[in-house]
Amino acid sequence: MRLFRIFLLFALSLQASSLFEKGNTATTFLFRTDFGSMKGADTLPAGLLLIDTSADLPEWHFDLSLLMQGQKDFSDTGVSFNRLSATRYFGDNEVKIGKFVTQVGVLDYLSVSNILNTVRLPFFDDPDPQIRRIPQWMAKVELLPKEDVRLRLFAEPFDRRYHDYTSTYLSLALDRLLPAYLQSQHLNNPMLEEIKKEILLPAYRNAVAPAVKKQVNDYYNPEDLSIDKAMAGFDLTYQGFDTTLGLSWFNKYSEIPYVKIDARLLDMALEREDPARALQEYLEQNDLSLVKGVDGFRYNQVSLYGETSFSRFGLRAEATYRDRFPFVDGYTALSTVGMGIDDNGEHFYNDLEAQVLYSHKDRHTLFAAIWDCRYRPFFLHGVEVTAENYTMLGAVEGEQQFSFLPTVTLTYQSRLSLQLRYLLYPDDHDLNIFSTTLGVRF
Repeated sequence: MRLFRIFLLFALSLQASSLFEKGNTATTFLFRTDFGSMKGADTLPAGLLLIDTSADLPEWHFDLSLLMQGQKDFSDTGVSFNRLSATRYFGDNEVKIGKFVTQVGVLDYLSVSNILNTVRLPFFDDPDPQIRRIPQWMAKVELLPKEDVRLRLFAEPFDRRYHDYTSTYLSLALDRLLPAYLQSQHLNNPMLEEIKKEILLPAYRNAVAPAVKKQVNDYYNPEDLSIDKAMAGFDLTYQGFDTTLGLSWFNKYSEIPYVKIDARLLDMALEREDPARALQEYLEQNDLSLVKGVDGFRYNQVSLYGETSFSRFGLRAEATYRDRFPFVDGYTALSTVGMGIDDNGEHFYNDLEAQVLYSHKDRHTLFAAIWDCRYRPFFLHGVEVTAENYTMLGAVEGEQQFSFLPTVTLTYQSRLSLQLRYLLYPDDHDLNIFSTTLGVRF
């Protein structure tokens, strides 16, 4: 059935140009297949068809795009509006309402500033931002008080589908920080080590372990589109002398809830009081479940960012502060500093980004880096060949993991493309996966 839907999407993509003859219209069909042994991965083919059109009227601009998918996605399934927005111009100022993609911050891959539209990880480097990022319902007011100063005001309702997709990947940071914190507590009591190893650590791994996930869902069930959980914020930028400087602030309902683990278990595992007494008090409870509650909460995030260029080099930097982030026994503040540099050389394009995340409560640091090395495209029998490799590094508390993503893309007349990729984890071959993506663009 899924293959039938995918072939139907392909047939529709061939007809899309005739269905939308008028206006500024672009059609993209992507057919992706994954092969490998990644645990829990869906290795069946997936199809994506995006028909994007726009229209202009005096003082108005309209955008419409339909997204049809042959595989379930965290954000949308089946046929949906990928983008649906109206923009009203008032001289140099504008008001935009609908579902669309916008940009805050300057880092390409490791931006923490941009919390408005999350990345579709399977297409994280697609040239089309409507595919690379998930459009979100929001309202934007853009003001130009001066020629080189721009102020943008945002309001965004809480969307459960978007929340699920975002929290799945943001919780990866949680799944690294909390186990690292627990493992750093070296205990002398074998019983306590066993409690920590068998009960607490699994609760925080793999985006909340399956055994705990049902309890979390029973406690935590946010509404689909909720005004009282809406996000609000602003982004102020200055652009001049080939330099961009920005300041942003957002108040947002957290994508990751705070999971309350039984306090007696935490007391035992962290040896905060006499383990024997804590164990007795735990066993005397009527409810011995691990999770005692799940709380949603709001947080504030402030970001500073800037970028400039020098000769063939581009320089970018971001710094953020988030006042609340869920932790083992409460909340912690998070600070991040990220930097990027790209070199637009004669034969190679290199883009290197690094991000440091600091947890204030336990003073632990998480480091991430990504290096994109791309060879300049060349032609072979009329086919454009592009070769590149992504090298990725994650490190926390002395533990580190490398991964590589070599990619070859064949493109014919800018319309037909075939991309071959192999995600390689040298230290964990169970995560290795090979993927192909066939693309048709009109």
